[in-house]
Amino acid sequence: MSRSAIPFFGYVTLTLAIAGACSAPPPEIPEPEQPPNQGGTGSSGGSSGNGGTTGGVGGATGGVGGATGGVGGATGGAGGALAGAGGSVAGKGGVAGTPATGGNAGTPPGVGGSAGTPAAGGVGGATTAGTGGASAGTAGAGEVPCEASMVVGSDGFVRAPGASGCWHGYASAGKGAMDMESSIMPTSFAMCGMSCMLRISGELGSATSTNNYTGVVFVGFNVNEATGGGAKGTVTPMGSGLVVTYTNTSASPTVRIQISSGSGEATRWCATLTASPATIPYGMFNTKCWNTAETGAAAYTKAPIDTVQLVLPGADMAGTAPFDVTLVSVKDT
Repeated sequence: MSRSAIPFFGYVTLTLAIAGACSAPPPEIPEPEQPPNQGGTGSSGGSSGNGGTTGGVGGATGGVGGATGGVGGATGGAGGALAGAGGSVAGKGGVAGTPATGGNAGTPPGVGGSAGTPAAGGVGGATTAGTGGASAGTAGAGEVPCEASMVVGSDGFVRAPGASGCWHGYASAGKGAMDMESSIMPTSFAMCGMSCMLRISGELGSATSTNNYTGVVFVGFNVNEATGGGAKGTVTPMGSGLVVTYTNTSASPTVRIQISSGSGEATRWCATLTASPATIPYGMFNTKCWNTAETGAAAYTKAPIDTVQLVLPGADMAGTAPFDVTLVSVKDT
């Protein structure tokens, strides 16, 4: 395969780490100031029920009722009061509250009170069960929900559903660190606005032995980053591969999908795309996807990743060429 498809290593870090052994290191993703997603906590359970009335002479104290419920559960009612003579009645245990969405069920209902010691002429004690617990809180902090398909927010925050859960993080774009020819717009999606799309355009520089294969541009997003920014985390893919949908009206015939964890060559894996949508098994990703027979080439084995990107390497001829690509969606399936 032509060496012209080989990207240089060492990309500009614009706000997202560029990924891929075929191209430069992934950029750090921009971190617009947005408040983290905070979830509520469940309300406490209902109060205990009232015990029974006093029985006749000689009655003993009834046992205490149900145990306290967990989050969202209710406190059990109190046991029966003093039993009267002739017919003691055990106190009734409290009833656990019904948990609302997001809450945990309460503990089992309490055990009823013991019967009082009967005495002549007395009346058994009455009991009242506890009421149900209040509704539980909303989703916990740090949880990011996903829609049925990939969505890009007005601030460039991406949410992409899949077999590994919701991949989420800020998007960015950039070019190679030593690329003196390429120009790209935009490099940040923080002010993308409504109906935001991960689209980049400009002039793609050359990638030849003369310039050490520096011409390359990219667009992508972090896969485990909270809203508001902060340290990005990783995700270990649980599916069998990625389904990638994109558009390309560029003069460049080569488009690659790249996943990465960090900026080192050994933790960037790419695969060449020839159609859209494209289904790429994880076993097809390689640190040298332009030539898997090249020394040092290594297949991807589902190591944790922090970034996914669409990459365009420069052509093997001098000069620049116009490009216009859009990363429409990525899904772990």
